[in-house]
Amino acid sequence: MRRIIISLTLFLTCCMSFCQSNDLLARSAFTLKLPIDKTHFFQAEISPSNYILPVNTIQIYPGEKLYIEINVKKSRIVDMKSVREIKDSTKTIEISLTHVDKDSIYSRTMLDIQNPFKNDLIYKATMYLMKYNKWGPTNVYPVRSNLRSIEIWSDVIVTMALTGWEFK
Repeated sequence: MRRIIISLTLFLTCCMSFCQSNDLLARSAFTLKLPIDKTHFFQAEISPSNYILPVNTIQIYPGEKLYIEINVKKSRIVDMKSVREIKDSTKTIEISLTHVDKDSIYSRTMLDIQNPFKNDLIYKATMYLMKYNKWGPTNVYPVRSNLRSIEIWSDVIVTMALTGWEFK
């Protein structure tokens, strides 16, 4: 009986270590600090929050790189989930938001999206602008199939919400 219990314990331990989920549902709390010029910076305490919000909305902060696994049925996006690493490159988009500064002076914000699908991806973007302290929409181009799209803004963007994902 003791052998069975030890064997079962070893088996379950091995299964748990090899079968850990690749899902990454939420970001941990962190301090967002964005340099503006040599003497000023923007700082905010970001609470733990999900990467994917309702209705397949993705929220991203400067400095984050997200891997979003997309499930497709009949050429429609039916589900999105954030994952720790790319396990299937044919259905995982990469998204990063970068705050670029030169010599501690803000230069620009860049949104970079890699589309692995055979169809163009279209989406809508809303940004939270430091200057106005509120959300505002912006225009974005579709992400062409099997290509990368880079959008650049001169505004200091605190966070972005990417919504309305569909294939064109």
